[in-house]
Amino acid sequence: MGSIFENAIIHHKGTDQADYLYEITDFLNLSGKKSRHKRENYNKFINNYDFVYKELTKENFRDCFSVLTKWCKTKKCIYCEYACEHAVLHYISRHYDSLPVKGGIIYENDLPIAFFIGEIVGDCLMGYHQKTLHGYTGIGYAIYIEALKNSFSECKYFNLGPDIGIEGLRQFKRQFKPYTLVEKYIMEI
Repeated sequence: MGSIFENAIIHHKGTDQADYLYEITDFLNLSGKKSRHKRENYNKFINNYDFVYKELTKENFRDCFSVLTKWCKTKKCIYCEYACEHAVLHYISRHYDSLPVKGGIIYENDLPIAFFIGEIVGDCLMGYHQKTLHGYTGIGYAIYIEALKNSFSECKYFNLGPDIGIEGLRQFKRQFKPYTLVEKYIMEI
């Protein structure tokens, strides 16, 4: 008796769809000369802003919409070519109690300026949604650091998903030196 897979056709989805996987200890440490600039920016954020990190709850979830709306105004929604991110947030918000997601929000002077939402799968944090407001040096790395330390400390790996072929997103994800890229395949039976 033959395998149902013997006539399968396997398609490689390409590097645009490969997930960026990081070891959390490496991601948090930012060691080496190449990471000096990121360390300096993170330290500027820590030292120059009176910020508070709060766990994401159903009650403060609306603050994610505040950050996203302000972010979209600076981008004129040119980055929503694959799907509107407001729709994603609305879905998560409506189903928050039944989804296995958690995360956090950074506030500066009681105003939300960044958020991160993810899910723990085994020993891996799957990063789903993150936004930061412009004008805060180091905020991009700070939201990850604070979320990893405060909301996802039990995880060993951090999956930031694919760059979907957007060059700016690719550069951003590569600057953190991924442990590996997880390539994806599709099998037609």
